[in-house]
Amino acid sequence: MNNAKLLSPYKERSQGAILLSGGYTLERAESELEGGLAALIALGGSSICNPDLVERFVNGWPLSKDLDAASFYSPGKEGCTDYPVSDCLPERTSANSLRKSVE
Repeated sequence: MNNAKLLSPYKERSQGAILLSGGYTLERAESELEGGLAALIALGGSSICNPDLVERFVNGWPLSKDLDAASFYSPGKEGCTDYPVSDCLPERTSANSLRKSVE
């Protein structure tokens, strides 16, 4: 069943915004937003393991899929601030170099 068919009864009865999440690619998220299916698409996992997510989307760089769910809600930087930025991002503007300058 596709999302449009699944969500149709809710959209008819709801006056609020619909938020979708779960395994979205940029292309699929854009399609469902442009089609009016949702007001917002959450990209939780992608944003965690891609600290440079916006740059990756803007430049068409591949997304990392190395999400370590076992490290969620754990103390320390593991699983929160230790994901690498894309190799495509110049070192002078990388999130890793910015992080190092703050530490």
